[in-house]
Amino acid sequence: MGNKIKKPICFISTGGTISMKYDSFTSGFIPAVKANDLFEFLKSQNIYYDYEIFEYSNKPSPHITIEDMKNIADYVFLNKEKYHGFIITHGTDVLEETAFFFRYNFTKKYKMHSYSFYEINF
Repeated sequence: MGNKIKKPICFISTGGTISMKYDSFTSGFIPAVKANDLFEFLKSQNIYYDYEIFEYSNKPSPHITIEDMKNIADYVFLNKEKYHGFIITHGTDVLEETAFFFRYNFTKKYKMHSYSFYEINF
């Protein structure tokens, strides 16, 4: 793919706002967008990387639990040598809590960045 990164990036999808679509039957937003859909969008923007997808969950972010955060952190820790880095898509409702959880559990070992994005229509 022409990038200088030798290892793939792991794209972990948890659901949240970024994975929601409007459902006219329920008159609300429901989890509907999969991790691969998000990566297809990145490709359409000419952003290319070798990547692997880990679809952890597809649920609203208020449903993310401490156990979920621990499971994701364990996955990252166990696979840290396999990947160049990790992108975790996550809803804004618990973004700060998850970033704090990761920062607390990975202190001074890894660079941690958290960002909030707005909805992408597919």
